Amino acid sequence: MVLLGSTCLLIHINKGFSSTLYGIYRDECKSKKFYTGAIKHGERMKLLSGFVVIALLAGCEFSQGPVSSGRVNIPFTPDISINEVMVAQIDHASHFIWDAANPDNQVDEINWQEVEHHAIQLIASRSAISMGGTGVNDAMWIAQSSWREYVNLMNQGGLLALRSAREQDVAGLARAGDILIESCESCHQQYKPSIPTEGFTHPH
Repeated sequence: MVLLGSTCLLIHINKGFSSTLYGIYRDECKSKKFYTGAIKHGERMKLLSGFVVIALLAGCEFSQGPVSSGRVNIPFTPDISINEVMVAQIDHASHFIWDAANPDNQVDEINWQEVEHHAIQLIASRSAISMGGTGVNDAMWIAQSSWREYVNLMNQGGLLALRSAREQDVAGLARAGDILIESCESCHQQYKPSIPTEGFTHPH
């Protein structure tokens, strides 16, 4: 089993290996007159064992399938709308970061752990609002290139807020807040000029 697993790895690296190995055994059989009984029983058994290994290796090779170069993306559709994610998660998390980035706050007055938590919420929201959900406009929104640009900009703000929280960097947190304002206002101007929509609101 160890030998087979190691050889599977070799085949995974070099897919031409099994066909080359088969050619070697084929020529060996011809030279030793395998089918005419001109070779000894022990040699015949060795060659038969070789063919069995080749068959197993071929199965291993073809069962490998496409090789993933990184993370695995599993598509799914959330059972809530983009608006619900916006109001319950993105809007809530962004306001906390904006409040924390208030220039009147001192470093030791900011709850950095909570800033970190809310930044992670923003980063996690990227997937949900990129795939759409049950909202009447979701499919139309996610198909637009500008929508994806706003989502990526929001994600940049979330990542900067996360890094700033872990480093307790007030200036970095302020820049993150500015990026979030830019992404939110630009997106709302194009896609949601009327607030609230679908009846979802979040008190502040």
